[in-house]
Amino acid sequence: EVGWTDDITLPSWTDGQTYEVKAKALDKAGNTFEGTAITFTYDTTPPTVTAKSPTGSDVAVASSITITFSEAMNQTSAQSAFSTSPSVSGSFSWDGNTLTFDPSDNLSYGTEYTVTVAGTAEDLAGNGLDGDKDGTAEGSPTDDYSWSFTTGTAPSTVTLTAEPIQIPADGVSTANITATVKDKDGNPVSDGTEVRFTTDEGSFIDGALTIDKKTTDGIATAELKSILSTETVIATITAEANGSKGATSVFFIEAGGTEVIERKVEITAPGDDAIDARSEADTEVTKRGDGTPTITVAKYESNPGGTIPSGFAATGEYIDVHLDSSEGVDQIEIKNYYTAAQVAGIDESSLRMRWWDGESWVQCSDSNVNTSDVNGYSG
Repeated sequence: EVGWTDDITLPSWTDGQTYEVKAKALDKAGNTFEGTAITFTYDTTPPTVTAKSPTGSDVAVASSITITFSEAMNQTSAQSAFSTSPSVSGSFSWDGNTLTFDPSDNLSYGTEYTVTVAGTAEDLAGNGLDGDKDGTAEGSPTDDYSWSFTTGTAPSTVTLTAEPIQIPADGVSTANITATVKDKDGNPVSDGTEVRFTTDEGSFIDGALTIDKKTTDGIATAELKSILSTETVIATITAEANGSKGATSVFFIEAGGTEVIERKVEITAPGDDAIDARSEADTEVTKRGDGTPTITVAKYESNPGGTIPSGFAATGEYIDVHLDSSEGVDQIEIKNYYTAAQVAGIDESSLRMRWWDGESWVQCSDSNVNTSDVNGYSG
């Protein structure tokens, strides 16, 4: 082992320049040894913030917060220097020099948020943040970087009803569709607010599938006319106002057709979404997939299909599950509840769900029964 020290004169360092340092040794016999090179970048320039989002007003409550720095950062120090007021919980991720903060939940409506990156944030060389961009890192709070944005106000709510919910499929009969539109505080929106009604069956005035109406005291109405049909048709009607949407449905019943006792209509959200229609139709429906169909779950008074197959004992539950669109829907799971009286004298374990394909009752795929759980619900 050989020890050696000496004073050497180094060249002037240039900020931002990458250098390579390598040692060579020569012994008395003339043998040389060359060490491993060390490469480094001489950095005395403090980092700055070059971009950020979101900014301004009417910011979506589902927004993430992003900050782009002028150079690669010590990620731990930058994350520790990050804060919001009001405080928001969430997680961090990086893409190059850009830090993204994803809130765990949506931000609050109509709220001003202030985002701060303290001057304690450092780059990879240990230079502190130059928040005021004066060329010098002076620490916190002098070089804290902050900005504010404001989220948009809560959207209106649109409640849609139909009266009656079923009309003859004669091409003449009509149902009144009423949209009740309220602001975020639950008050009627201002008169003259535009409401757009849309239907996928039947029509509004002059055969139109879409019609625009304006509110009075928070209410807008439209008249839906049935179509002429020899079988039951379900019309899904939606109304949109101020960025919000409501839905309802109307059954066009053929002559002599089975009446609907009750039904529930709901616009589904992306992903798995369950509709609890136990009070209306003794049924729960789960939609899987990223599609957002409007689903109607209805209960018929009696058998709306054809003859029940020989040897098939019906419980008397006739349910209609109608989607206005199957786009983006991977699977529909239907769970029907029944009482002991409905299955009296029937081997409960043999129960299976069937669906009417227009010609016959066909057993549903993956149909099974739970004979052990007892579920109760109000309604």
